[in-house]
Amino acid sequence: QVQQYLQEEAANWARTQSAYSIGARVEGFVAHTHPKGVVVQLSETSRALAPSTDPLIHDQMFKLRPLLDKIAGIVAGYDEEDQFVILKLLEIHTE
Repeated sequence: QVQQYLQEEAANWARTQSAYSIGARVEGFVAHTHPKGVVVQLSETSRALAPSTDPLIHDQMFKLRPLLDKIAGIVAGYDEEDQFVILKLLEIHTE
């Protein structure tokens, strides 16, 4: 069962990288904060990271509301370790 889980996770990550290619504009809801920034839920199985090194995120990080506020940005790359799509040129959309 562990092997099956790992295979499913690897397949989900491959689908995420395919669906969210570098340079694409994406948008999702704020999920939660993370030591590296704000996690953005792009789909049921795909997550992005709005890095805390971005001045906009650094200033607004703890004011954002999960499931209410949205973050949009351009895919800059991938965090293979944590399986995040990394965003740049960020915009925050509050409800």
